[in-house]
This record gives sequence, structure tokens and C-alpha cells, in this order.
Amino acid sequence: MRRKTSPGFKILLTLLIFLQLEANVFAGITFIAGQGIVLTGSEGMVLTGSEGIVLTGSEGIVLTGSEGIVLTGADALVLAGTEAFTYTGAQELVNTAAETVGLQGVDVELAALLDHLPDSSAINVFVVFHHMPTEADLDSLRAVGVAGGTRFYNLPMVMINATKAQIATISTLPSVRSLYSNKTFEFFTHDTRAITGQAKVIADRALTTRNGGLPILGSGVTVAVLDSGIDATHTDLAYGAQVIQNVRVTDLQGFAPAFLYPLITEGLPDTDLTLGHGTFVAGVLAGTGAFSTGYYGGLAPGAHLLGVGVGDATLFYVLSGMDYILSHRVDQNIRVVNCSFGISGMFDVNDPVNIATKIMHDAGISVVFSAGNRGDQPNSLNPYSVADWVIGVGSGTKDRKLSSFSSRGAASYAPYHPTLVAPGENVVSTRATGINVIATSGLASGLASPQNDLRNISPLFLARYTMSSGTSFAAPHVAAAIAMMLEAAPQLTPDEIKRVLQETATPMLGYSRYEVGAGYLNTYAAVLKVALGKPFGGFRSLLNQTVSYSRDALGSFGAEIGPGSSYSTTFNVPDDALYSTIQIVWVNHSALASSFSMAVARGSQVFTSKPAALLAGQWVQKTGVTLNDPAPGEWTITVTNTSIAASAPQNFSGAVEVTRASYGDLSDTGQLSSSDQQAIKRALRAGLVTAQSSGGFGVNVAATRLDLARAVMLGAGALVPQFLPASASFLDVPAGDNAVFVESVVNSPYGNLLGATGLYFNPQSAADRTTVAKAVVRALGLEALAQSSGLTNPGIADWNLVPQSARGYVAVAVTRNLMNTGATGAFRPFDSITRAELARTASALQQAAR
Repeated sequence: MRRKTSPGFKILLTLLIFLQLEANVFAGITFIAGQGIVLTGSEGMVLTGSEGIVLTGSEGIVLTGSEGIVLTGADALVLAGTEAFTYTGAQELVNTAAETVGLQGVDVELAALLDHLPDSSAINVFVVFHHMPTEADLDSLRAVGVAGGTRFYNLPMVMINATKAQIATISTLPSVRSLYSNKTFEFFTHDTRAITGQAKVIADRALTTRNGGLPILGSGVTVAVLDSGIDATHTDLAYGAQVIQNVRVTDLQGFAPAFLYPLITEGLPDTDLTLGHGTFVAGVLAGTGAFSTGYYGGLAPGAHLLGVGVGDATLFYVLSGMDYILSHRVDQNIRVVNCSFGISGMFDVNDPVNIATKIMHDAGISVVFSAGNRGDQPNSLNPYSVADWVIGVGSGTKDRKLSSFSSRGAASYAPYHPTLVAPGENVVSTRATGINVIATSGLASGLASPQNDLRNISPLFLARYTMSSGTSFAAPHVAAAIAMMLEAAPQLTPDEIKRVLQETATPMLGYSRYEVGAGYLNTYAAVLKVALGKPFGGFRSLLNQTVSYSRDALGSFGAEIGPGSSYSTTFNVPDDALYSTIQIVWVNHSALASSFSMAVARGSQVFTSKPAALLAGQWVQKTGVTLNDPAPGEWTITVTNTSIAASAPQNFSGAVEVTRASYGDLSDTGQLSSSDQQAIKRALRAGLVTAQSSGGFGVNVAATRLDLARAVMLGAGALVPQFLPASASFLDVPAGDNAVFVESVVNSPYGNLLGATGLYFNPQSAADRTTVAKAVVRALGLEALAQSSGLTNPGIADWNLVPQSARGYVAVAVTRNLMNTGATGAFRPFDSITRAELARTASALQQAAR
């Protein structure tokens, strides 16, 4: 790695002097008065605006903002573990069999419904044919007493309402391929109500009793939707009911003949005439679901909405809308504003939008911003979501992973991360009239799910609902949760709300804080905490207490290369490195646009940068890569000039920053394999296991059932949300910070993971390996796989000793590398699991849950 001033330094130095003299040229860069340009002699130039750009001579180039190449602030380092492995979960199966006659499949949910359905009752069911249904096929349905249903122009199916006996007869028809319950539609807000815990809020008797006998739905709270507008002619968003005011901003102050106030047109039934984005957001937030009889309802249907349509969301329109919200915060009881828009650039405390959001925060309004959709490019957060007085929301999948498109913050810098993540992928919500008529255009374009509207939304509802993905649609999930919190506790301040959301979010320790913030939204826990005082989140302060972090000295590089040419250099990753961030920046100094791409490789591992993001105006651009848990050794950086052939040679500057961890006493781990030592370190820094008070790690000490509960809840990430019941489940688990580990694993979405029954949990008893196998397999939702694998020995030497009821779990745990059999090949089902073994299993669980 070269450690001298790169050729790009002079170019950027000249540019930054120009910026100081002609600051209005780059509206995206602001400098704080009194700091400006500081000449530091042999060390070069320092521009220390609110985010600053630091050019330090021998150190190369360092940009110190949320969008910088290297973040060099003194913010405290907060880590939550990081793994490279991504577990994608089960994918939808497509029937490619050659058979074209007879029943090929029955939905499991439909089978369960039929098992409990009284003979006289009828349910909705989809009948899927091997071909587009003919009149003869429909006559076959009529023959069993089904008078009618819904047919489709392009889909080989019909939806009917039928009894158990009728369904049984229909299943024998040779033209019928499969039968499905209408509840098997995927990617709905119907799904996210359960995923975020909103459904539990409504069903919780203690919360309802405390709320005067009414379920908590966000009632009495107004949420402003600052967006493209709201189509309040939609049944789910009826004007005068859900939407209490709908305004359109037509701000002309840039052309006005005098100092005039913004022009606002009130009382409009439909302000979302060209995009449909705001209508979609409003439906996620508080749609009643009336058009779909509640199936596609929003998260806080009791809340009121105030629509502020800002057209194409220019700065003038946005600020005028924020001004209107502030003017009416009291008479309309506006407590939350949802902002599903943003820019690519640097966070600047002096940006007028940030100033306006700070004023709203100080006036008692919680401001929610989407984090952006630039994916894993380093420091790519929407800068409006970075301010500590707003709530920035990234996107998670419905199986509680991080969406690939969700923007990331800056590794190892506390301020630059989402506050939390919420469902934002494959979401169904309200469609504005005439907007986004088909799923592959308009709103869903670019972020459309692989399964489109026509495939996943019933034709009965397609005219008024659509589907899309993006952090734009994660944000209103959080805004809705805040409305519910405020109904339960109206006295909450924006800072208290943000803190509770972070404390109650379900940790996603397979990712780092710069990727997911505090974790996955847990609406139920948040409402329980503010309504009943449940002590969620106390364990967070105890995570990774024995691990310390440091940053290595910066490395710089750069060159001038022509179109189609590449430049390579190398850098070394030390042992115990957690992150290595490599970024480049360049200036388009000619009329022809210049662009670079970057690849970082070691052996077969290759990481490529995302498309460039604008850093300032249209000239300064950047791109980069953050390596999580990079392997020690030499890595190669290759930068390619991808500009068009007619472009001139172009300079770029780059920098490398490495963050590493130091651990406490691990003197007794030396005899373990390198992979097991790394697993222990990973488990320690993520808090999956705790350090001993003295005497090494305790590799051969038996882990307790409390240790197991902790490892499973934290290791499973968002698959096992935080939970505390109204009354403790066990008499021997103290009500302190550890209670959440026990209660969460015995009340998980996948059932009682540890099989604990009776009044006593026995937290200090040793955990046996069979119990561990069952717990981790259940935590990953692999119960069905375990039940189907019970008779197959995957090569375990003492298979006959494994209890019959546990064999499937043991087989899955071993074959998925969640547990191992060691040199002897024996599983040892009745042995206690050691702390070293638990650390390995917890780390493997963490990787699988990512």
C-alpha cells in the first residue's frame, strides 16, 4: 500500500479551494462558519465543514462525513457481530413435472383448515387447473354445488367458496392440479402485521383492558404523510375518516414578485395524480383494508392521516410541506411525520431539511425517514435519516433478513447506521386511481418483487392494491408503531420513542450495527414497554463488554487511468480484523462523464462495488466496498475506468480503513482449531456467550440452560423476537435482564424452543446436546425438515443412542453444520454442551439466521 499523496490529491485540492470560493456551485457541501479552510503546512489542507473533507498530505484523502471515503471521527465504536454468510431461506417451488393430469399438491394451510372445518361451513379456496379452465371445467364445479366464483383472464385458476365435502370431490377431478387456501398469498401487509407484532398488540387482553376495552390501533394520533400525495377516494383511505386533511403544495416563492407564503390547497380528495407513492405509504401506515374486507389493512388503522402532497419532492415543496405540518401540529394533533424520500449526499446539520426536522422534533413530532436503497455501498444512507433526532428505517425481508437493497452506514462509526429495520420488501398496499396499473411499471419499477401483482394479488382487489419494495415502505411500518405507542402513552417525547424502538427491536447479530441498527422492528414489545413498563432491552448494555476495538492507520492509493484501463494495488488485513472499508472518489472535470468501478479480491473471494453515488453536485462521485470479517492476508484492489472511450484520462483517490478487535483472557483456547477460536471470538463480540470472570474462556465448562437461552435468542436474530409476558412463565427465573432470553425462546414464533414445561426452567442446570440441537433447528424454522429426517443417519457413530424423537433434529443440526461430532464421529446426545461447543453452535446459528 502506497502511503504518499496520490495524483488525485492535487485535483481535489484545487476543487476544494474552488468550492470555498464558489460554494453555491455545490449545494450539497456546506462549511460551518469560522472553520472553513485550514492550511496545515506539510500536512496539506483540512476543510472541516459539518461533515468535512480532510486532505492530510502524506495520509492521502479522508472524507469524514457519512458519505466520506473514510470516517475518522471520534465516535464510539458499537459492534454487533458480522458474518459473510447469507442464509436465503426457503424459496418458492415451481412445479415443473411432466404430469398434466390429476392433483399434484395441496396447500398445507388449507389441509389444516379442512381438518378443523365443520362439515356445514365453507371457506375460500383456489382451484388451480393444469390449463386455463374451460367451460367444461367450470361445469364440473357447478356439478358439485359450487354456483360461481372468480375466474381470471390470464391465470389458470378460479377462486370459489366451498364446503369440505365439495373440496374433497373437486380434488378428484383430473383437470385439477392443486388446491390452495386464499391465505397463502405472500408478500402482503397482512403478513407484516404478524411479523412486526402488531397483531399481538391487538390481541393482548392486558393492553386492551388498559386501553378502556378497545384495542390499540393508533387512535387519536395524526400522522402526516409528506409524499407525492394521497388518493383519499380509495375506500381504505376515505377522506373525512382516515384522511382528515389532504393538501397540495404549489409553492411559487422562487418566482413570486414579493415575499409570499407558500401556496397550499386544502380539502382535496385526491392529491396523488402522477406517482402513487404517497398512497402506497398511507395504506401501509393506516389503511383500513375495507376494500379487501381487512385483508390488506395497514398497521395503525385507528390513526388519522394528514396528506401533504409535495409533487416531485423538490426542496421548495418539501420545506413548504414541513412548514404546513408545523403550522397545524396542534389543531390536528400531528405527532408523527413519515418521510419516504431522500437524496444521495453528505449529512449536513445545516441542510434546511435537517433544520426543519430538528424543529419538528423539538415541537414534539417524531420524524421517520427511509434509509435509502443503495444497497451495501459503504456510507450510502439517505443523509436525512442520519440525524440523531430522526428515526432512520432500513428494509428487512419478511423472513426477517436484511434486504439486499437497503442502504448501509459506516462500519465502526456510531452515528452512521439505520435506527432499525422494518418490513420493506414485497409489500402490498393501496393503489392510487389509475397509477401503476400493472406491477412491472410505475411504482414497482426497479424494485419490483420477482412475484408480481398479477401473481400475488387476487384479481378481485388488483384495481386498488399493488406491490412494491423499498425502504420507502419500511418507514411507514415504524410510523404506525409510533402511533400505537402514542395511543398507549401520549406523553412520550420523540427521544423516548426512538429509545424504546431501539431497546425493543429484535437484535440481528448476524449483521453489524452499521447495516441494521438496533435490529428488526418489534411493535408488540414497544407497545408493551410504554404501556406496561416491561423491561425490554436491558441486556444490550451487557453485550461484548470484554471486547475492545481499534482502527489501524489509514492507507491511501490513487492514480490517473484512461477509459478501459485498470489500476491495481494491494493491502494487508491483520488478524482479528472486523471490517475493512475501501472507497474511491473522483471528480468529473470534463463535459464527458467519468466513472470507475472497483473490485477487492483475495483468492476466490471477490467483492465488487455498487454503481457510483454522487457526493457533491454532479461532479464528485464515490464508490466502495466494506468487507465484514475479512480473512487475514493480502488483498488486491483493482480500479477500472469505465468511462466512454472518448473521455480523457481521469484521476481518482482512494483510502483503506481497517477496524480490529481485541479480546479478554482466551488463554485456554489455544488447543482448539482456528475455526473454533474464531467462533468463540465471534460469539464474544456479538454477546452470544459471556466471558468468564477469570481463568480464560472456560472451553470445557458446561454451559447452562440460561446460557443456551441467551445464545439461541441472540443467535437466531430477528427469527426470535424479544418477548416478555404479562406474568412470568417460571418461578425460578429472576425478572432481570436475563428473563427476556428465557421468555423469548419459550414463546417464540416457532413455539417452545427448549421444550421447557412446568413452573421451573432450571436456568443454572447444564444444557445437554440434544436439547441444543432441538432448540437451534426450531429457531431456524426447520421443524418440518427435522420431522421428515428422523429415520436417516447422516453418519453419526452413536446414532442408536439418539432418542427416536430427537433424531430428526440431530440430523439437521449436524448436516447443516450447526453442531459437529468431533474426531470420534459421535454426537454424545446426553452430554452437557461445553461453553466452547455452545459458542461454535451459536456462531453457526447466527450465520444461518443472517
